[in-house]
Amino acid sequence: MSHPFVKPALRILTAGALFALVWTALTFLEFHDNRVLGYRQLVKHHSVAIAHATSTHCNDHGRVNYAFEIQGKAFVGETAWLKQPCSSVSPGFEFPVNYNSLDPTINSTMEPEEAYSHYVQQFCFMVFFVSSVVFSIMRRIFRKRPN
Repeated sequence: MSHPFVKPALRILTAGALFALVWTALTFLEFHDNRVLGYRQLVKHHSVAIAHATSTHCNDHGRVNYAFEIQGKAFVGETAWLKQPCSSVSPGFEFPVNYNSLDPTINSTMEPEEAYSHYVQQFCFMVFFVSSVVFSIMRRIFRKRPN
């Protein structure tokens, strides 16, 4: 790294990577089915429907795909948050699903307040902890060393 442009180029690249990480985290707030703002709306406009399992992926964190119907229109979702273990769930198994009455694409098997709290914690972890760790690592890498 003896070329005079290498260190400034790496600093710019690092700053760009840190900006991209924070921007990506903040962008999640903009999506209509976002975990943070979407689930905040789920708390406000909460309704319950009966969903049925369509498939299971027990080796993938106990994930269950499901479908439910609202006024003749079908909606889908996936969850790892069922009271029953994934191994006891088979296609057709019925369970309650919470959905946003204004936008049923926002749905969860978690209680709305629980889902909102969970995704706020994930978002804060991503923005504050992960980006601060990346920033600290990059700062140590590019800290000026005394001659």
